[in-house]
Amino acid sequence: MSDMKKAISIIGCLGIPARYGGFETLAENISVRLSKQFEIQVFCSKNAYPKRDSNTLWNNITRRFLGFPANGFLSIFYDLVSMIYAVKSSDILLVLGGSSGIFFGLFRVLYRKKKIIFHPDGMEWKRSKWSLLTKIYLKISIKAACKFSHHIIIDNESLIKEYYKYRNKLTIISYGGDHYNFIEGRNETDSVCSTIARAEPENNLQIVADCFKNLTKEKWILVSNYKDTRYGKHLNNLYKNTANIIFVDKEYDPKAISNLFSRVKGYIHPHSMGGTNPSLVAAMWSKKQLLCHDNPFNRSTTKNYAHFFSDSNELLSLIKDNNLLYNPSLFDIAQNDYNWGKISSQYANLFENSLIQILP
Repeated sequence: MSDMKKAISIIGCLGIPARYGGFETLAENISVRLSKQFEIQVFCSKNAYPKRDSNTLWNNITRRFLGFPANGFLSIFYDLVSMIYAVKSSDILLVLGGSSGIFFGLFRVLYRKKKIIFHPDGMEWKRSKWSLLTKIYLKISIKAACKFSHHIIIDNESLIKEYYKYRNKLTIISYGGDHYNFIEGRNETDSVCSTIARAEPENNLQIVADCFKNLTKEKWILVSNYKDTRYGKHLNNLYKNTANIIFVDKEYDPKAISNLFSRVKGYIHPHSMGGTNPSLVAAMWSKKQLLCHDNPFNRSTTKNYAHFFSDSNELLSLIKDNNLLYNPSLFDIAQNDYNWGKISSQYANLFENSLIQILP
């Protein structure tokens, strides 16, 4: 890698282009925007990309493929092996997720000149999908990662309390939603709402499904990896014969997602865990009705300008409210806070400077 530019390795996501979730969307968008300023390599899971999409160079970004899955138990080795390769050629390691955090202390001792920037992804150890043993491991590993990293990134103000102990090396940097091309005023389907979510219990998809099974004139389109998880398969079995609930297999093409957002009357965001969710900030750019699960993360992201629900009955009341309108303040917030230009600049400042704080 060139001596003229700082070399950055992005570790812990499934890879680029984005094929899964928030970390992948982040890695793709900041890499594309910063590839002229830095030498960037992104570690990718071979399992997630077909052979026809295995070129090591993508949009001026180096992709390093590993034969481990990026999720589950083996993500520990995926991240660890990525770090071992990365320290040989990179100045800075941006590690997304804390499964390999227990090794950060060793890397700090062995590679004193390397910088580790850590993004914990909310409070991963509290997700209901994990077993008790996994939750304990994740909490220990994330705590170690916070202690031994040079800098910590959180993506939502509501997480400050959780990570306040590390405030001297804490920065808030969110996600962008302007990588979609929404078409204004195109509501072709005024009786349809959509949701984009992974099929996990904390995303509360059953709350939404229970609501729509009691509606006859409204439809709900769920775009999800429902075929890939136990919870998703269970949900599909329960509601596959409900005519107004439409399951769509996972979709990552920005054009297809833009088309979906542009056509529906509103977006339902039932997520209750994490921080700032990429599909939520994308919905804020779409200028459509926004109905969110009522929790501190979603209220912080939307600055309380969305409509909120806690259960199926509250969601049902919102959907039946003919006076429910989109609040234009959501678009203003998205423009100011959730654009990839601003977010990429924040990451660039962090890469260029050893310590920078962006706290409210």
